[in-house]
Amino acid sequence: MKLLFLIAFLFSFAMSQSQQKITRDNYYSFFKDHNDYKNMGVKHLTTSHLSDSTIAQILYKEMKSAGFEWLNNYRIINVEGDKYIISICYSEKQKVGFILEKSFGMIPDKSTRKLKSMSRKDLDYDYSEKIILADGSSKFIKIDKMPENLSIIKLDQYWYQTTENEEKNKGLVSREIITEIFIQDIRDVLVSFKN
Repeated sequence: MKLLFLIAFLFSFAMSQSQQKITRDNYYSFFKDHNDYKNMGVKHLTTSHLSDSTIAQILYKEMKSAGFEWLNNYRIINVEGDKYIISICYSEKQKVGFILEKSFGMIPDKSTRKLKSMSRKDLDYDYSEKIILADGSSKFIKIDKMPENLSIIKLDQYWYQTTENEEKNKGLVSREIITEIFIQDIRDVLVSFKN
């Protein structure tokens, strides 16, 4: 009986160890594409990104916890001349903040974590924003080099997946996991802002 119990214990321990923990170092390897979806036996596989409001709330909370003051969400920043952009969260006292770059690829690519911005990857500038004028016309502004006190958050990095099957979801990058990864990334940037 003890031998049977020991075998069962070792088997369950081995199974739990075989399920690798999802971290910010390995989460891209957990992305499921169309071929994976077919093999999963689920009706739906959805890929989503953290919302602007979630990102803004987390930034505000993390900046406040790190000691930054006079915080504002969605502050308009004059970068240079007539170039204005929207900061998703900004500290007027410490003069640092975050810009949200909303573009993303169809399939997440780990190499984008090393890039300053998606615009820099494909174009020859750090950031662009579309400005709508009162008459309905529009123009694009381009920021060749983002000032060092503004960090670009690439929405492309903060994806998660869900299915209708709770058991299958355990092997996916969940909203909770990607939120924790986002918080870890933000804390690293906030430390660099303080140095």
